[in-house]
This record gives sequence, structure tokens and C-alpha cells, in this order.
Amino acid sequence: MKLLAALGFAMLGATAALADDDKHDLCAERPGLTVNECVIEPGHVQLESGLVDWTLERDHGDRTDTILYGDTLARIGVAEKWELRIGWMPYGTVRDSEDGSVDRYHRVGDVTVGLKRNLIDAKDHGDVGLSLAAIPFATLPVGRMPVGAGTWSAGADLPVGYRIDKALKFELTPTIEAAADKDGSGRHLLYSVAFGPKFSLSEKVSLQAEVEMIHDEDPDPDQRGTQAIGGLSLGVQPDDKSQLDLGTNIGLDRKAPDVEVYAGVTRYF
Repeated sequence: MKLLAALGFAMLGATAALADDDKHDLCAERPGLTVNECVIEPGHVQLESGLVDWTLERDHGDRTDTILYGDTLARIGVAEKWELRIGWMPYGTVRDSEDGSVDRYHRVGDVTVGLKRNLIDAKDHGDVGLSLAAIPFATLPVGRMPVGAGTWSAGADLPVGYRIDKALKFELTPTIEAAADKDGSGRHLLYSVAFGPKFSLSEKVSLQAEVEMIHDEDPDPDQRGTQAIGGLSLGVQPDDKSQLDLGTNIGLDRKAPDVEVYAGVTRYF
């Protein structure tokens, strides 16, 4: 936790130096399990980067620690209500401890490409009510297992938001995917839904509490099944074009990873 606090102060100093007087309603998808339905304005770019992300999985005495560094999504506004999305996980480490032996892997991750189309925007109706978007995406296997997936995959998100007022919004994100098999040999059906409220504690601070249900039809029996995950995350804007975030996800059943802790930054250009 001391490391995350230090990262938070470092991010605050870095982004404050980049601040200017232009006002902008930041459209960040980080942090959390759901996806924001807003899109980037044409001619602008937004970078959303997970500075560090640690996940712990334990199963009958075995332990896997996965740490990802710099997992970044570039969102590029290309037309009214359209954005291009390019994501890359540049570096990750996996430590497997099983039956007294320890294996360590240092790998580059995969690239994800996609488009986002805003279909309904609450801003067109006084900034309250329903918003809806669609995000088709594909993952390209440029990395290596176990950080990379080993083969391509494709799917779609359908982010939904309903804003009650300036302080409260509900978000829902169903996903369907032809996901990569755990052994990288093919693809299988995976579908999920994440949902929860987002509280605007002030103009610069937001808190999100969410639950995600994932059903995975991987041929591997250890992977196949349904997972339940609970998440809590905090976003802080030091200026109108930047956000710092911290979050944690907790496994709510035996199939889900035990715990995930992450910190990240978003910057609009």
C-alpha cells in the first residue's frame, strides 16, 4: 500500500504540471469493471494507462502472482460519436508456485484494436437519463503466453449508463467474446455482465462500486465455469484533462482470482 501511495503522489505531481486552463468534461473508462459509454471528441486523443496491476490466484496450495506494467489504451476521436481504440500490454510478469517449485515468466502482452460508437447520449437530453454505446474489438496475439493469450480473439461490449443526477449514475456493461482458450489452441464462448453505481463525491472525485459475473466455456475444466467479482475504485482529477485512479477487485467465489490491486492514470490531449 505504501508503494501505491507513492505512485499516487508521483502521478499527481506529473499530471499537475501538464494542467492548463482549458475546461473539458473528462470521458475516462478507467477505473472499474464497467465501461463508460461516452466517446472522445474528433481530433483528440486520450491515453488510459494502468501503471501497475497485481493479481493473486490461489488454488489448493498453489499460487500465481501476475503483475502487469503500463497496460495502455489509446482512444482516438475520428468522427462525431466515433472513436478508434488501440490497446497494448507492453510488459508483464507471472510467478507460478506449484508443489514446491517456482516458475517465473517475463513477457510482452497482446494488442487490442476496436471501434466505439455512441448510440444514445444523455448529454442530448439535459445530461440525465440513458446513454448507450457499442464496442466491437479484436485481440491480436503479438505477445507470448502466459501474459499473451497465444491466439486471436474477438468480441463486443455494450456499455449502458443511466444518470440520475450530477451525483449518481448507474452503469451496466454486457460483453460477449470468442475468447482464446487457456492453452492458446483455439477459441470458446465467454460472456459477462458488470454493473454498479458511480458516485460523484465532488466535481473532481468519483467512487465506483461494482459486481461482475463471468461465464467462461473454456475446454480446460480448471478455467471453465462462472466467476463472481466485486470491485471498488476511486478516481481523482487534479485538473480537467487528467485523472488518477486506484482500485481493487475481490473474488466472490472459488473460480475468481482472490484479489487484484491496481493504479493508473488518464490523460486527454
